Amino acid sequence: SSTLVLVEGAMDVVAVREAGYDAVGSYGSVLYNSQVSLLQRIGAQRVLVAYDDDFAGREGAVAAVRELSNAGILARQFSWDSHEKDLAEMAVDVRKNVLAKTLD
Repeated sequence: SSTLVLVEGAMDVVAVREAGYDAVGSYGSVLYNSQVSLLQRIGAQRVLVAYDDDFAGREGAVAAVRELSNAGILARQFSWDSHEKDLAEMAVDVRKNVLAKTLD
C-alpha cells in the first residue's frame, strides 16, 4: 500500500495533494488517540509524519511516530533541508522533489 503523509494544517494537505500524494491533517502538532483510531479505521499502514519545521512540529512529529508505531502503523518522521517552515511554503517543484525522494 502507499504511504500517507500526515501534516499539521489544511494548506499542507492541499500542498501534498497538489504534489500527487495522499495526505491528511491533524490540525496542529498533536496527534490525538481518536485520530490514530481513524487512521487505523481507514487502513493506513505506512505514515510519513511531515509536521512543521519548528520546535512544536518537531516534538509533535516524534510523539506522533511513537503513537502510530504503538498502534501498529509503520511511521517515520520527515524533514527537509530547505528553509521553509512547512510543505505549503515550498515552491511546487521543490515540494514535489523532496516528497518524491522519500516516497517514490
